[in-house]
Amino acid sequence: MQPHIIARQFGGLLIAFIVLSIPSLAIREARAEAEGARTYRITIENLTPARGGGASQVLSPPLVVVHSARFDLFRIGQPANQSVIDVAEDAITATGIAAYSADPEVARVTAEGSPLPPGQSQSFEITASGNANRLSLVSMLVNTNDAFTGINAIHLTGRRSEYLVRAYDADSEMNDQLRANIPGPCCGDTGRHGSDESGVITNHPGIVGGVGDLDPAIWGWPTSEPVARIVVEPIR
Repeated sequence: MQPHIIARQFGGLLIAFIVLSIPSLAIREARAEAEGARTYRITIENLTPARGGGASQVLSPPLVVVHSARFDLFRIGQPANQSVIDVAEDAITATGIAAYSADPEVARVTAEGSPLPPGQSQSFEITASGNANRLSLVSMLVNTNDAFTGINAIHLTGRRSEYLVRAYDADSEMNDQLRANIPGPCCGDTGRHGSDESGVITNHPGIVGGVGDLDPAIWGWPTSEPVARIVVEPIR
């Protein structure tokens, strides 16, 4: 079965993801409807400084997973898996979609929305039911080497919830802050690959002065503050 490839463009940054049509996933979604599914609206707001001209941090379209309590997308203090690494380094969601579409603990895995500039928000809907009552998502801060933000395994309880989330460092690529190694608007909007490293997920140190090519006054954000607000609210 062939995947369908979808690409969205922000400036010159082309972000591609795939949508797989897989029978097992379709069966799980049909079963979810039969088990009294609830639909939620997910709203993501980019809280990084809005300075104009593509400055600060655009958030990439997130990898979104609806799953059971036995699934983890990421954990602080643990190495990032390949699906998170691909989002954190290059805003690629196809890896996670391909990996998790056949996972029995996953009811739905998609990429949602468009690149999200500072100061803006966007919404999408997901459906959850039965044991598949957890939500995880990850999104790249595209003017970085490997920074991402998101939520992991939040419980969908049928009540409105709001999460203020910080930036995390996947620690899979060195934070050299060189334009040649960063894919965002700061650096030409092209896919880049820097020097690999093999650490664990930590809080991101932000754009650091005196390192590489990026000016913290233009591309940075207050590291003590959240970079995104994620609101989860039941709608039916």
